[in-house]
Amino acid sequence: MGGNVTGFQRTFSFKANETFKTVGPSQAVVYTGTERYVEVPTEDNQLPVGIVTYQEERIDDVSVAVQLDRIAEATAAENIPFGAEVIVSAGGKIKQATSLAEGSVANILGETQHAAKSGELVQVLIRPRAKAL
Repeated sequence: MGGNVTGFQRTFSFKANETFKTVGPSQAVVYTGTERYVEVPTEDNQLPVGIVTYQEERIDDVSVAVQLDRIAEATAAENIPFGAEVIVSAGGKIKQATSLAEGSVANILGETQHAAKSGELVQVLIRPRAKAL
């Protein structure tokens, strides 16, 4: 890890918030507003970065490797069908974009590559974009 960018993963520093003090593999993360810092979201539909694939704790901070595109696994917050467009939900899980109110702008993380039940890991083809519902 150590600051290398592989073209599909990038190292970020994890920033704890009042709700989530730690992060781990298979959690989706969002930007904190500070360059190169990510956090676990406390609410749904925040701007996605990607999915954590590796975590390394150091004396001064926690570094995480975040998958920025291609396929990574995340935990489903609800039952999700194959091919569903998903957003990042509170806690770094994923849920269907259709769970948002009509007329909303969904911050899409990507599409599921198979069906999953709530609590299961599901593969997501990461393709971040905004979409009006």
